Amino acid sequence: MFCNSCGAPNPDTASFCNRCGKPVIRPQTDTSVQEHAAPSAAPQSSIPQEVAAPQIATVGVSSEKERTLSGHTLPIYSLAFSPDGRWLASGSLDRTAKLWDLPSGREVRTFNSDLQFTCVAFSPDGRRLALGATNGLPLAEAKSITSALMLWDSAAPNEMRSLVGHEGQLFFLTFSPDGSLIASTDGAKTIQLWDATSGQIVKQFRHNWVLAKLLGGSAGSSLAFTPDGRFLASRSWPATLWDIAGGNEADSFGPEYKTLTVAMFLGFTSDGRFLVVAKGSGKISLWDVASGKEVRCLIDPPKRSGVSSGLRCAALNRDGSLLAVSTYSSDQEPRENIFLWDMARGRTAGTLACHDPCYAMAFSPDGQWLAVGDMQYGGGAATGKIRLSPTTDIR
Repeated sequence: MFCNSCGAPNPDTASFCNRCGKPVIRPQTDTSVQEHAAPSAAPQSSIPQEVAAPQIATVGVSSEKERTLSGHTLPIYSLAFSPDGRWLASGSLDRTAKLWDLPSGREVRTFNSDLQFTCVAFSPDGRRLALGATNGLPLAEAKSITSALMLWDSAAPNEMRSLVGHEGQLFFLTFSPDGSLIASTDGAKTIQLWDATSGQIVKQFRHNWVLAKLLGGSAGSSLAFTPDGRFLASRSWPATLWDIAGGNEADSFGPEYKTLTVAMFLGFTSDGRFLVVAKGSGKISLWDVASGKEVRCLIDPPKRSGVSSGLRCAALNRDGSLLAVSTYSSDQEPRENIFLWDMARGRTAGTLACHDPCYAMAFSPDGQWLAVGDMQYGGGAATGKIRLSPTTDIR
């Protein structure tokens, strides 16, 4: 087998080239992913008022019943649907990322690495898949930092590009709305903006060192572009809004001095008017982007002696009408729950049973399905399975 980048010979089992160190992707016998049509325009949101239901059709999951996708041997830390809803990508601590064909439920491609996959994201046209991997657990700081950012194109399925130059552990990445940029972050100090065509870093944003180091961390890192692509929100204390063109900090949302916790999740409504901020403390709030002020607090759990509670991860559907959150509580009986929030009405819309921790979720483009990465314990070890649940069953 020869390296796709430098052409050097490598063993058939190699994950990285012996000469250049870049990832080596072995040809697969399964059917390759075809090019996807560009997604339809997202419906406009009017949160915090009533929100219209999404109108985008999903061609992927046809069954109305919950389904399970098995294949990962360690917990899953990232999930992403393709824009047309046919494919699901998953990244796991088992050092593999997988591509699933949802109509059949088949695993059609596996990406291997010497690092643990912590983030996956599709481009807006569905042709490309960005994958991020790093060493060490996402809940701890690695002593010797190694990261890899890779770009896979369905038009050349047996090739893999490496984007070199990331600082710190890589824990979150996302495409800009037009697909021209990739933003990635280690969850604390540095945010990199990459040109998706050339693979070069075109801009860097840096948080205040003290706030980033003390309050940034790595677990639950999040980035979100505004729908027009002009601004990028990043987690810190407080959440920060960056001007893409100017390369400077445009605004911040807070700080809220009563809770020194950072945003575990950030997401914009489809009209760009509001930013949803979900914090590790379990607080969920809605911020007006124009004024930088909090306009609604959905929940702010009280802190009680002897009780540890908070939020593990969250996902927002395409039009911003539904928010799924994975929470935990260690009262007398430890509990794991997934709640669905109706953002327009500011109340829960349902609960999904969750017996073990969940660190990754994603809505299908039409909002009718929620993919959940379940960490399942058995035999003294944790494995990762993906549940596909109809959102109508959660309500």
